[in-house]
Amino acid sequence: LSREITNRIQKLRKSAKLQATQPATVYCEAADGTALFAVLNKFQETIATTTGTPVVLGGVPAEIAKLIEADYDVKGENLKLALVTPN
Repeated sequence: LSREITNRIQKLRKSAKLQATQPATVYCEAADGTALFAVLNKFQETIATTTGTPVVLGGVPAEIAKLIEADYDVKGENLKLALVTPN
């Protein structure tokens, strides 16, 4: 599942037309108690290092503008990703 999440983040960065060197942060939401949630908690740093994108667990605070967001079905579980860039 970690590789699947990493892949989705990389595709989201590409959809947002971000270069590899452009800073962005990804917010990840998965239902509490799911395998996806457990993987996000366990591999948060690994995913961040692999994608070059800091990973924050949870939703984007209302005061932060989202660059792009998407919902994915990963192995039957819902994963919501949102990319934000520094202003």
